[in-house]
Amino acid sequence: MNIFTPYLVAVWLVIQVVVAVGPTLGLPDWISTVVVIASIVGVPVAFYVAWFFDFTSDGVVRTPSLREGDVAASLGPAHLAGLAVTLLFAGLAGWLSLNVILNRDAETDLIATAPSDKSVAVLPFQDLSPSQELGYLAQGLAAEITVALGKLGNIRISAPSSAFRAAQGASSAAEIGRSLNVGAILEGSVRLVGNQLRVTASLVSTEDGLTIWSDAFSRPVEDAVLVEEQIARSILGIMLDRFLDSEDEELLDRPNASDAHEFYLRGREAMRARTAESLKQARTLFEQTIAADPEYAPGYAGLAAVLLLLGEGAQDYGTLDAKVANELASSNAQKALRRSPDLAEAHAVRGRIAAFEGDTDAALASYDQAIAINPSYADAHLWKSNLLLRQGLLDPATESLNTAFSLDPLSPIILYNKGYHQALRGRFDEARAYYEAVLDLEPDSPLGYRGLADAARREGNIAQSARTWKRALDLSPESVQYKDNLIGSLLTLEMGDAARLFAGEDYETNLRAAEGDFDGAIEQVRFDYAAHPDDPWMAFEAGWTELLYGDPDRADEALIKADAALGDGDRFAMPYCSPAIEAAYALRRRGEEEAAIERITRCDSLRSEALENSASSIELDYLGARLSALQGDEAEAASLLKRAYDAGWREPWTAYDPLITAGGQPSSALSSVIEAIDNDLAVQREALAPDVAGWSGHTSED
Repeated sequence: MNIFTPYLVAVWLVIQVVVAVGPTLGLPDWISTVVVIASIVGVPVAFYVAWFFDFTSDGVVRTPSLREGDVAASLGPAHLAGLAVTLLFAGLAGWLSLNVILNRDAETDLIATAPSDKSVAVLPFQDLSPSQELGYLAQGLAAEITVALGKLGNIRISAPSSAFRAAQGASSAAEIGRSLNVGAILEGSVRLVGNQLRVTASLVSTEDGLTIWSDAFSRPVEDAVLVEEQIARSILGIMLDRFLDSEDEELLDRPNASDAHEFYLRGREAMRARTAESLKQARTLFEQTIAADPEYAPGYAGLAAVLLLLGEGAQDYGTLDAKVANELASSNAQKALRRSPDLAEAHAVRGRIAAFEGDTDAALASYDQAIAINPSYADAHLWKSNLLLRQGLLDPATESLNTAFSLDPLSPIILYNKGYHQALRGRFDEARAYYEAVLDLEPDSPLGYRGLADAARREGNIAQSARTWKRALDLSPESVQYKDNLIGSLLTLEMGDAARLFAGEDYETNLRAAEGDFDGAIEQVRFDYAAHPDDPWMAFEAGWTELLYGDPDRADEALIKADAALGDGDRFAMPYCSPAIEAAYALRRRGEEEAAIERITRCDSLRSEALENSASSIELDYLGARLSALQGDEAEAASLLKRAYDAGWREPWTAYDPLITAGGQPSSALSSVIEAIDNDLAVQREALAPDVAGWSGHTSED
């Protein structure tokens, strides 16, 4: 029998035995690999040898000659050379086969470990519909899948806004990975085929661009949320080595009506723009979400969040009265939590509501609860940072902000806050770099100009600050905070006529003071105070104006009244520690020295705490100058006022502030700083005058 046939039978049996018995015996995978490769490598050798030898009952014998009577020639050098060549090629083939398998295993190992850092960015899905009508759904799918994954807690998810921007500017998965610092990206597409929504999705390693996982889904349009759940579960199965069954907890809050989900996605998209106009649009869309499905919890949470952003205030964007916005937001947050007690967005909104009400402990608890539910929810970290910052805890606030930044590094609002933290530390070049990054991402967003205007003010360039606030206001004409800051810059420059282009009657007292009409300012504030005698903030404004330009006795009465009516959080508000420090001056004038010293000591302690927490600002230096003057240290008061001036302090009312001189005549050192402030403001007024001439077409709004 030809020796080749027994060889094939033998290797087939060996392979079958190894494959069948190996797993049972726990043999390593490499043993099966070696056996199979060795068997294959032996085929050409066996074929060559079979040409010369046969397998018989007497064993392996030389194949006889084909001609009868001839004796088979013995194997010579040529035959041995042929065998050597055959062995060489067989060995080479075996080595190549082994190398291919090892490379395949290495790729398999890489695929298995690519997302080991448990970080992923969900990119906006491509809208492949001919009319591009699914753009909102394409982005919404990515945003909702991000929320679903974030609820697990042990996966770091890049925020949707950063993922969207990275996708726009990057050309490869590796570039996106570097930009967002993630191990994998999810990308996909959506399109309509009849009434069927077709969604494809792929999970790609950012290290080498290998596809880790890919799948496609087809569902009726009204089942868009079901598709989101399936995609999220499939990704989790790859990253966590398990799939979530349909009986497991739902990753998303599913609306009963498809229209509700569509309105909600459009609302989220509008809210990202962060202008008064876009937020009003978002409010309408969230209200339509609730009208379409009154049981859809995210709709209420979205409405609550946007209502807070629409409130008036230094940190917000809208025109609603802040108290009204807070009450409406509170009602909607409660509705969201009744429908979905574990909705992170609703808990975070409750934190903002508590912060507005002055309940710091409750606010921090709500933020922490939102973070515990969804550690990848960047807004909760951001809002927590802002609250800590208002408490003067700059370092903990920065730590929380850095977490938000790691989750959402391309978010304009987070970049703005990064710049703001740098400005608080006096690092204005670094601050401007962040603000410029905001403008690079969103050229039509006022956020970048808002930051640049604030940085210019802190450096003492009030004219440039006014120009930049004007640009921000042009981009969001309905924003109260942008208009208020522009007016404030013009009032600092004592350009009352220019401020009147934008200011309403609420500013009349300050407008008259800026125009040098101090008697008119006193007359106006007394009228306003008489109309609102029980408003503590009106009492403080009246007392402050009287303190600067009017009757000291009236000032004492109003300031002490405001101090008695306000809680500690408002009385000792930093960085000015006002109105407590003004009340201390008034109490001392009334002979109540013990009460005055109590407030002075508390303000001094709060300033020291702020400085220990790395806070440094012209306001804290000015507060230090006032405290030093009240404590009788005129030299230190002059030194701190000079430091404040050098860093950017330019308030014109400094010349009229009796606290800076403790009620006496200013020293020569103080007088020189006050004179420098007046001279610098005069130069800046002249520089801004041509710009103001071009603003004359602006009509004021109440």
